Amino acid sequence: MNKLLLKASAIFSHPLARGSLIVLIGSTIANIGAYAYHLVVGRMLGPVSYGELASLFSFSYILNVPSLVLQTVLTKYIAGFRAKNEIGKAKNLSVSMMRWLALAGAAGLIVIIPFMWLLADFLHITRPISILFMYLTSALWLVTVVQTSLLQGFQMFTAAMVLTNVTTLLRLIGGVIGAGMGVVETVIAGFVTGVGGFIAYFIPLRFVYSAKGTPTGIARSDMISYSLPGAVTMLGITSLYSTDILLAKHYLPPVEAGYYAALSVMGKIVYFASSSVSYVLFPVVAERAKEQVGSHKLVYSALFAVLGVSGVITLMYFFMPDIALGLLFGAPYYPAAPFLGWMGVFLSLYSLSYVLVMTLLGRGNTVVWRFVAGAALLQIAAIVFFHRDILSIIAASTVVNAGLFTGLLLYYRQVVHAALPPGKQKSP
Repeated sequence: MNKLLLKASAIFSHPLARGSLIVLIGSTIANIGAYAYHLVVGRMLGPVSYGELASLFSFSYILNVPSLVLQTVLTKYIAGFRAKNEIGKAKNLSVSMMRWLALAGAAGLIVIIPFMWLLADFLHITRPISILFMYLTSALWLVTVVQTSLLQGFQMFTAAMVLTNVTTLLRLIGGVIGAGMGVVETVIAGFVTGVGGFIAYFIPLRFVYSAKGTPTGIARSDMISYSLPGAVTMLGITSLYSTDILLAKHYLPPVEAGYYAALSVMGKIVYFASSSVSYVLFPVVAERAKEQVGSHKLVYSALFAVLGVSGVITLMYFFMPDIALGLLFGAPYYPAAPFLGWMGVFLSLYSLSYVLVMTLLGRGNTVVWRFVAGAALLQIAAIVFFHRDILSIIAASTVVNAGLFTGLLLYYRQVVHAALPPGKQKSP
């Protein structure tokens, strides 16, 4: 028994395991709230209206690519500030970024408004105003990401998870109210609750904003050289799990598009269940890269953890698809049950690829954009040519993600893993 306790203590003293456990617990609770949102909204709206809302969410995933890029870039630099206890630099960077992002969000209205009707026609959305409010929600999140990056970069995982759950609860309340009136009202409610979440993030970050700001010392050319390929990478990685929904909404009949939306939500359980590993891994890898030591043992541990979690959920989807769909969406979505296991395979491969993408970006290796961008374009082309039914779209995405993971793993082992001599490879 003592040996087991010592072994358990050693495991949870591991930075990846300890942080991942905190994030896993917090994100699991948040995911329950998030899926409660889809459960309530999906049932209240029905397959056709829910398919419309899901396409709007997929549109927001594309809009949120700048947020993903920003979080990746800011977290990398803030992790470096944390390593040297340079809180003043973190304050300077965050305040200036929020100021510029607020202005950029306001300027983006000039671009989005003229295209609302065209996009609504492509996605068969009845009220284009919902696209405007989805944009406003994404613009607000872009500013909020500065706060989430501070929490992640300083490895304040407990505070990050508490706030994630607060914003999830607010979103659920807003969704219940909005779905009773329609799709547009549901989107508006999401924007309103997002404002409340943004305000809440200032509470645990008082120590940053009370510090004296100091120049960051970051050369603009360095940030751009990292941000541009990072932007392409995050656009590609987002496209890989959102473009399929948009194209399904375009090509499939409305009811089948609603089924596909529900399958996608269920499939994302696979990704979100294991995303805590990547969330914790990124700042740790970035900090170790700053110290010029390796982290390959952490990376392989992360891959095995993701494989284990996603594999268990996918097997459940194959053997109990009716139960899984019924718990979340109810009997109207049962016709989608035969495809649920395959959606799990698709998102499992995506989750494994995501670990390697974030590892490479954390180490500052931006060549990864070529792999991800190529896979994203290939997925779009595959779905355009093979969209006869739900299974065809899932199969196209699965094959592409299998190829992406294989390519990333080979690249990591041959280039990054081998870049440091054994003496520089830091144990977990």
